[in-house]
Amino acid sequence: MRSIRVATLVAAVMVALAACSGGASGNPADVVKEAFTRIEQGKFDEGGNLACAAKNAEVEESLNFAANVAGQMPPGLDSQSIIDSMKITISGLDVKEESRSGDTATVKVSGTIKIAFDEAKMREVMKAYLEQLGQPVDDTVLDAAMSQVSGLLSFDQPLDETTTLVNEGGSWKICG
Repeated sequence: MRSIRVATLVAAVMVALAACSGGASGNPADVVKEAFTRIEQGKFDEGGNLACAAKNAEVEESLNFAANVAGQMPPGLDSQSIIDSMKITISGLDVKEESRSGDTATVKVSGTIKIAFDEAKMREVMKAYLEQLGQPVDDTVLDAAMSQVSGLLSFDQPLDETTTLVNEGGSWKICG
C-alpha cells in the first residue's frame, strides 16, 4: 500500500514539475530551473498557461495537485490540508540543456526531491480526521498516527529526467 501511495505522490509531483514553467527566457534550462523553484514554493497553480499549447489541458489537470492526491487518501481525509502541510525540497539539482534545434530543446534534470511534512500542521490534520471517524484523540493516539503517516508520506525520490521544451512565440515552454 505504501509503495502505491508513494508512487502516486511522486508521479503527481513529477507531472507538476514538468508542467510548471514557461516565460520569456532565452535559455530552456532556466525555464526548467524556474519550474523546480515554483514547486519548492508550493506554487502548483502557476503554470498551466505556461505549458505548450499541445499539453495545456493535460497540465491544467496535473496541476490540480489536491485532486491527484485525494484519490489516494482515505475518505474523509482533506487532501488540501495534506498539501498545505507538505514541504518539498530539491537537493543537488543539476539542469543541463542537452540539445537545441530550431524551436525544440531537450533538458536533462537530476537531483533528489524530498517530500516531508510540517509536523504541527499534519498533527492537526490527523486530529481532525480521527475526530471525524469518532476515534479517541489523545497524545498517544496522535503519536501513533503521526508515526504511520510519516512513514507513508515522507520520502526522497531521485530525479533523472529528460524533458522537451518548445519555443512558442519567443517563450520556452515545457511540452513533455
